[in-house]
Amino acid sequence: MDQATNSLYNLTRDRILEGILGEMKKTASYLILVVDQTSLSILNSIATVLDVTERGISVIEQLEKSRKPMPDIEAIYFVIPSTHTVKLLVEDYSHEPMYRSAHLFFTSDVNDSLMRFMANSSLYNYVKTFKEVNCEFSLCGQDAFSLERPGILGNLYMSNPDERSDLIISMAKQVSHICSVLKELPSVCYQSSSPQARELGLEIEQQIELLYRKLPEFEINDNRATLIVLDRKFDMTTPIAHDVHYEAMLKDLLNVSHDGKVKYESSDNSNVKTVKDAVLNEIDPLWVKYRYEEVDDAQKILGTDLQEFRAQNQEIEVAQQQQEIDDMKVAAKVVSNLSEYNDMVSRFALHSFLIDKCLQQFINAGIKEITEIEQILMTGIDTQKNEVKEDKIIERIVRLISTLSNPKEKLRLSILATIAMDLKERDRKAITEHLSANQIMILTKLQHLGIDLQNQLTNKTMKRIDKESVKLLKSKITEIQKIFCYAVPKLSEILDLGLNGQLDPNIFEFGRKGGPSFIEQREAAVGSLRRKSALPRNSVHSKRVIIFILGGVSLAELRFVKSHPEAHIIIGGSRVMTPDEFIDDISNIDKKSKPEEEKLDHDEIHIDLDFR
Repeated sequence: MDQATNSLYNLTRDRILEGILGEMKKTASYLILVVDQTSLSILNSIATVLDVTERGISVIEQLEKSRKPMPDIEAIYFVIPSTHTVKLLVEDYSHEPMYRSAHLFFTSDVNDSLMRFMANSSLYNYVKTFKEVNCEFSLCGQDAFSLERPGILGNLYMSNPDERSDLIISMAKQVSHICSVLKELPSVCYQSSSPQARELGLEIEQQIELLYRKLPEFEINDNRATLIVLDRKFDMTTPIAHDVHYEAMLKDLLNVSHDGKVKYESSDNSNVKTVKDAVLNEIDPLWVKYRYEEVDDAQKILGTDLQEFRAQNQEIEVAQQQQEIDDMKVAAKVVSNLSEYNDMVSRFALHSFLIDKCLQQFINAGIKEITEIEQILMTGIDTQKNEVKEDKIIERIVRLISTLSNPKEKLRLSILATIAMDLKERDRKAITEHLSANQIMILTKLQHLGIDLQNQLTNKTMKRIDKESVKLLKSKITEIQKIFCYAVPKLSEILDLGLNGQLDPNIFEFGRKGGPSFIEQREAAVGSLRRKSALPRNSVHSKRVIIFILGGVSLAELRFVKSHPEAHIIIGGSRVMTPDEFIDDISNIDKKSKPEEEKLDHDEIHIDLDFR
């Protein structure tokens, strides 16, 4: 099986569309699909309306909304196993049945109390199918995923282990679902300096074992993947800095919704401009091709692709300019290909508009100047590979902040400077005097993420990047050709080491050091010959690496799923976030979020059912 077929996206589609809808299509010709808020998001990330209807679904309903009873029709419920959801499910059959029967598919495991609640209700008499699908996550690309958990920094960094235990267990279950879909029993390792990463890493290992104990027929791969759990604090600069790759820049600078909806301008043959709606997703081949490219490269590639497309479709372009086509064969070809042709023309127009908008924002909104100083802050060197002195960096930052008109950009640059440099009091005041009181308060919350704001050891501003790191970076970069993106996210080096089995044991620790894991026990029980070639736990080597970033993964980091074409890389986090969303999480870090069950039980939910 090739990597494209074996992608997380395609395997998840197969589990939901074929494993649920495809199988149920065999039982009835007319079915209703009932989803909740979370399962709708999951479904939206991998399916279109056509995908669903082709598999026998005639109506899609939302569990939280009032629905018309259809007692003659069978219903598929694809829902999360929360108290709120199960209560609504039971209510569908508490008086007159909403549907003839219920096929229940839960995104995760159902606990004993909810099982008893359903078993003791009238719902029990209508259940024809019950299955735990284990796919509670959303897809953000072929091999990029999100657990959809914003606002958890307070729970992670301002709680003791007992207080955050439920959150850790819940996220570990979700990550185990990733492994289940990939059919992987990975070697789990974590950032040893982070108690949160350690707790999650060990819990993930336990949840994977619990999950696969239910699947004794599962075959263990000879070359197991490595699952690396990182704490967001391992690299605080990348999620804040501007990134010049297409997807990251687009979602940072322009108005794109989380489900990929965007507006763009298009011109017809008479040059009349109209505003259109579009969705950026895996169905769009141009989006898949350009999303991880630097935006100027994406523009060049698009221009070449458009020329090739026009050359391949000359007959259609000529025919559209003519009133009549004399050659019937040509006319038939034009008609048969017209829909596909117009669809691709619209896609080219969409991406041409969006790329141009990104480049305009980059120049006109002052992002170009900001990005230059960001690269210096993140690397310690300029485009000539010369180390830049701290006082020169501060001077440039203060001058730039004083000229910026956008308050958000002022705050972002101030946060990045605070993260990248150990500022003395005078320099800190010079930067923050251009910020509001609320923005200064946000800066103080960086201390909860391990940033020392006191600078008590010295009265001199210092870069947090050490000289050895600067020297190593300079040796790796032969020549800086891209002046706005020569800083390399730390994730890049971690991936290199993970793929080569060279993770530093002083930084990363593998789980279950105290004894053999469940995997090793089971291999021993079946007398597997693989034990003869087993690698030491600290030198596990695989061409599949799964990265999970606790606290959120940035769009700038997601592009590394394509950094090693010879390998299979899967990257995700507790959420996928833009820089503004990360700053929002930081600003709310001292506000611990309510437990999910409490939210679901007390908050009214308003979601428009809108498949792409």
